[in-house]
Amino acid sequence: MISPLSIGASLALSAFKPENLLALSKPAEQGGLKFANVLSEGEAAAIKGITGEMPLQQAVEKVLEAERALQTAISIRDKIVGAYLEISRMQI
Repeated sequence: MISPLSIGASLALSAFKPENLLALSKPAEQGGLKFANVLSEGEAAAIKGITGEMPLQQAVEKVLEAERALQTAISIRDKIVGAYLEISRMQI
């Protein structure tokens, strides 16, 4: 019988080839820039809404969009940390 661990390890090793890692890093960089832009737009909209330079409804929409982006990032981080902790508790 073939061990599921050996199959999983070989698949994991094949996924971490240098060309695969380079391809994966590009969308992450773009996503990080979009995330940062959403947060900075939300902050700028909040300031403009307070000073009256932007309609209040638009300012609230931008702030809520930034809040949703932040909550999503926090949820993803929590899932990654949980998966890491689960893997670290596995017996080899």
